[in-house]
Amino acid sequence: MTFFARPIFALGFGLSLALAETARRWGNWPFLPFLLDDWLAGLFLVYGAVRSRRDWAQGRPFQAAGWAFTAGMMYMSFFAHVEHWAQPPEAGWVPHGALVGIIGALLGLALLGLGSTLLVRAAPGLGDAAGGAAPR
Repeated sequence: MTFFARPIFALGFGLSLALAETARRWGNWPFLPFLLDDWLAGLFLVYGAVRSRRDWAQGRPFQAAGWAFTAGMMYMSFFAHVEHWAQPPEAGWVPHGALVGIIGALLGLALLGLGSTLLVRAAPGLGDAAGGAAPR
C-alpha cells in the first residue's frame, strides 16, 4: 500500500492528469473552469509530491490535500458522466463508455493515493534514494 503514498506516484498522476485532460479537450475547448479543475488538481498533486519528497513529515499534508481535491473532483465527474450515460454530455474522441471507465479507474487511484498518504507515517520507499526513513 505504500506505493500509492510515494511522492513519485503523486507527481506522475498529477502531470498525467493535466496532460490527459489537455489532450482530451484539444480542439473542443470547454468553459474554462471545466478545464482548469484538472490542471489545478495536477498542480496540487505536483506541489504535494515535491514537498513530501523533500520532507515527508512536512509535505505529507500537502500531498494528502492534493489527493483529496483530486478524489473529490473525480467523484463529481464520474457520477455526472454515469448520470448522463444514455445521452453523452459532450463530443470527443474518447467514447463515452470508455471515458466513464477511465474516470472511475482514476477515482479509485486517487482514493488509494489519499488513503495511503494518510496511513503511511514514515516516508514511503525513500530510504534508498534520498536518505529518508524506510517504510513501516
